[in-house]
Amino acid sequence: MNSSYDFRSWKVPDLSNYLKERGISVSLRRKNEIVRLCELANELQLEVISSNNDFQDMDISRRTVLNGEEKVVVDDISTIIDWATSLSNLPDIDFCDIFLYLMNSCKWDDERLKNYKNDNGHRLFLGRHIDNVQLSGIQQDHYIYIRATCVPETRQSAAPYNVWLLLKDSGEISSGGCSCVV
Repeated sequence: MNSSYDFRSWKVPDLSNYLKERGISVSLRRKNEIVRLCELANELQLEVISSNNDFQDMDISRRTVLNGEEKVVVDDISTIIDWATSLSNLPDIDFCDIFLYLMNSCKWDDERLKNYKNDNGHRLFLGRHIDNVQLSGIQQDHYIYIRATCVPETRQSAAPYNVWLLLKDSGEISSGGCSCVV
């Protein structure tokens, strides 16, 4: 146990905040029970899990990839300045890569997968709403970005959405996003 914390001398709101920062909700009323929870969290070396900025946490999570055994956070797509309109270096993306991403990352169920042709994203693609497809000019830790614009279906005079995918050089989809859901 980390002896630098004397939880018994802390006030209840501070103890509750310590636990909350580590993802533990507190509904206990007795201080000694809350102190014990703090001691256990400290013994387990639970880390602070929230930066109080959900968007930032989500963004970092989506850019965190495996490079061998090591987790690496690739550059934010907005910081990349080298883009190519030639897709000749685009890795092969198989249908199964797309389905695996939709099942594992987006949590699509079997029924939604069977009806993918009715999904709005597929209809936007078929309706030629996707434009300006570009490939990041550099690879980082065997990953590469694809970005494009998507004209909104109902407000075609509005500014297009920015869509992107983060791909492994094998074609496996790691993550993706669209400015329509920010």
